Amino acid sequence: FNTAAYIRDRLCATVKHCLGIRVSEVKLGHRLIEDLHCDSIDHVEIAMAIEDRFGIVVTDDEAARCSAIADYADLISDKLKAAFPAAGGAACAA
Repeated sequence: FNTAAYIRDRLCATVKHCLGIRVSEVKLGHRLIEDLHCDSIDHVEIAMAIEDRFGIVVTDDEAARCSAIADYADLISDKLKAAFPAAGGAACAA
């Protein structure tokens, strides 16, 4: 089981859904404001959707530090590893 790929795929699908975009692919390197044209409401919706999708809590400060999709991927990975260290962070995301 590749946890990083799982997080990436679910995260990118979540962002696409939140933004209602039809680009073929949302990538980890995409920046939320510059590349995906997110506004503050979009950013809040993404953070809330991530909480629902991955079963984690994203604080306002954490969301504010996430300027790219990769930042959210790192945050998700860190939170899952902290919650489920023996499973490598995969247990609650599965």
